[in-house]
Amino acid sequence: MGLDAILPRMSRFVFPVFLALVLEACSLPGRASPQPLGPVPTRQQLEWQALGRCAFAHFGVDTFSDAEWGTGSEPESLFDPTDFSASTFRWDAP
Repeated sequence: MGLDAILPRMSRFVFPVFLALVLEACSLPGRASPQPLGPVPTRQQLEWQALGRCAFAHFGVDTFSDAEWGTGSEPESLFDPTDFSASTFRWDAP
C-alpha cells in the first residue's frame, strides 16, 4: 500500500499529530549534534559578525592622481600617504 493510499484515509486531525510525532522524534534529547563541516568561526568572529556592520576604505595611486580610473602608467612616487590617519575619517555607515 503506497503513501497515496494511506494519506487520504487519515483524518484532518490524525495527520498533523502523526507529523508532529515524527518531527519530535528527530529532536529527542540526548541525540548528538552532527559535527561541523569545514572551519568553525571563533567566538570573536561571531561577535564581530553579530554587529552587522561592515566598511571598506580603499585608496591607491588614482587617489593621488585625481583620476577615477588609472591607466597603469602613473609613477609609483605619486602614492605617498604621509599624513594618513584612519581615525580622521568620518564614519557614516549605518
